[in-house]
Amino acid sequence: IHDAGSHNGVRVNGVRVNEAQSLASGDVVQVGEVVLVLHCQSMRGGQRPVLDRAAARQYLVDEIERALRYHHPVVLLHIDLGVSPSEPGMLTAALGQHLRPLDRLARLGASELAVILPDCEEDEAHDLIERLLRELPQSARIGTSGCPVDGGSADMLLFIARQAAAAASPGTVAGPASIQVRRQIGEHTILLAEPAMLRVYELISRLGPSSMP
Repeated sequence: IHDAGSHNGVRVNGVRVNEAQSLASGDVVQVGEVVLVLHCQSMRGGQRPVLDRAAARQYLVDEIERALRYHHPVVLLHIDLGVSPSEPGMLTAALGQHLRPLDRLARLGASELAVILPDCEEDEAHDLIERLLRELPQSARIGTSGCPVDGGSADMLLFIARQAAAAASPGTVAGPASIQVRRQIGEHTILLAEPAMLRVYELISRLGPSSMP
């Protein structure tokens, strides 16, 4: 892309373009008051690439940054399969056919998947989840979280979606509102529902047994 001498200029990811610049999938182009997001699909042999945990987290970090800057929502789905699939490649291929080019599918563990949906509204996410559930085993549970509604960091969204999936019934989907955890602290029972406090107590439970001050 290059600016042909426009009055307002052209910006790519918030930076004004002074000379011809190459674009990559996911780049945000601003021309005056118009904001464009470039969607590119590049698949070898028709197969959608499946990210690992580290790559998924970095992709989520990048999309959260764009979401907060340009006010485009990002939705995260955490899929707890309940069992390890016998043919994981076939399952991810079946799920991938329902995703848009900008969406990303990731494998977080033997029985855990994540789907990152940039620039996705609530009704779009709902329709996609219904299609995904038809491809998943009956034991699967889906948890959702979104930016900026539920948080502005990758760790927060991942935690909320994972907790929501744990609260869902098999074959269903649950959001942050379903998260509720009881913790026994001495003689007191604490009911936790706020995701930020859930993370605090999760950290305490991991640090408590150690000798760290």
